[in-house]
Amino acid sequence: MKLQETPRGQFTLTIPKAIVNAKGWKAGEDLSLEFDSKGNIVIKEK
Repeated sequence: MKLQETPRGQFTLTIPKAIVNAKGWKAGEDLSLEFDSKGNIVIKEK
C-alpha cells in the first residue's frame, strides 16, 4: 500500500485491487478505520 499526501495536506492510502476484489468492495464504499489492541489498523465496512 502507498500513503500519499494531497496538496491540501490530507493523506490517502491506496488499497490494492486484489484486496478490494476479495472483500467485494466497490468505489464509494463507506469504510472505517479502527485500531486493534496491538495498534494495527483494521479496515471495516460501516
